[in-house]
Amino acid sequence: MALLDVTSTGDALATRDDLALHGISSQITESIADADLDAMLASASEEAAGILQSSGRVKLPLTAWGADLKKAVCKLAAWDIMTSLVGHNPEDANNFVWRDRAAEARDWLEKVARGLIMPVGLVDATPTVVKTGSVVVTETQRGWR
Repeated sequence: MALLDVTSTGDALATRDDLALHGISSQITESIADADLDAMLASASEEAAGILQSSGRVKLPLTAWGADLKKAVCKLAAWDIMTSLVGHNPEDANNFVWRDRAAEARDWLEKVARGLIMPVGLVDATPTVVKTGSVVVTETQRGWR
């Protein structure tokens, strides 16, 4: 399946450095191949993009976004990494922190999609509409000042 073009370049919404900062310690992921981490970030980015565009308020591709969106993507990726690559049992009650952080990220993304939250620096593909006032044009000057 092809990567959803969530950005103007088709890249993930967060990097491995973002993941270490916002999602999961690099000590936990040090034995995981970079390609696998990148795949998890791309998958989490697709999930986030799907939620964002669900209401029609956000149009893909995204051209700019801030740390708040990166953080949400990293929380989603961390849950997938812990359950898929590290091997934590998703049904184990001791994994509530990872599960709850992913749920918080989904909730935040849904609020953005509904227009309740506007992420800092988010620029999507919605065309810019410039509204102007009335313009009056005449062929001859009437002497008005």
